[in-house]
Amino acid sequence: MTTSLEGKTFVLGVGAQKAGTTWLYDHLDRTPGIELSPIKELHFFDTWYLGGPQAMKELRQRSRAEGGRIAHNYSAEKAARLLAILDRSLMLDFDRYFAHFERIGDPSSPFVGEITPAYALLSAENFGEIKRACNDRGMQVKVVFLMREPVDRMRSAARMTVATKGAESFEDTYRRLLSMRPHVDRGRYEKQVPALREVFGDDLYVTFYETFFGGGTAEFDRLVDFLGVERVAPDLAHRVHTYAMEARDLPAELVRQAAETYAPTFAFVDAEFGDQVPAAWAARGGAGRGRRRAATVGG
Repeated sequence: MTTSLEGKTFVLGVGAQKAGTTWLYDHLDRTPGIELSPIKELHFFDTWYLGGPQAMKELRQRSRAEGGRIAHNYSAEKAARLLAILDRSLMLDFDRYFAHFERIGDPSSPFVGEITPAYALLSAENFGEIKRACNDRGMQVKVVFLMREPVDRMRSAARMTVATKGAESFEDTYRRLLSMRPHVDRGRYEKQVPALREVFGDDLYVTFYETFFGGGTAEFDRLVDFLGVERVAPDLAHRVHTYAMEARDLPAELVRQAAETYAPTFAFVDAEFGDQVPAAWAARGGAGRGRRRAATVGG
């Protein structure tokens, strides 16, 4: 299959949710040579694989509705997003999905891609089909995955939910998210990392949110080397989403319950990444005991 994407690298960010993916999107979007979708979080593959035909229809309907709102208050600055939304409203299959990147991809730009944290919930079989679809169009795939300590990741998700919806208290929201499997599964790195490794191997970059944003640029520089893109000085202290409830804490018993829920996750990360596990994880999950090996974070 010959397309205008042939020879490019497809950069796919798959999460985790609340692990700095909006910062990553903003930075890569201003990096020369990369053409990211104007929509951060296209949600095509998770809707395709996990939602079914009705969910695909609803995604297209939401896209048309959003496109109508933008068109009603149109400005030149909104043009790229409006066209991307129109593309998404027509995404009936993989061909239409990749047609979006054919349209936005500058012929001189070696990279195209998108970031949707919900893709972390996909299976190895799903990822294999995505990789083959890219390869069939002449593209290599590079996948980026940032892991955030799962108890804190859910805390951030609860803050976002309260800030954007505001129907419940912070504590009640956290309890509700912790009781819902889809939300818990977003932090199940013991399932996500093996599935990604199985399919993408050395074309997978995995790191810790706490390491990436915790000071210094060593991990950022490793990402630049992994992707092979031009280095643009990062502002790692910049936070894209901040909420007024940032300092609010949770009852100790609820934190313990969350840590127990994620005990298999902490055990997996401890065994796989050894001494590279950030201190925040070790303090929460008891990491450091019974380490099997100290793996390279990027693999």
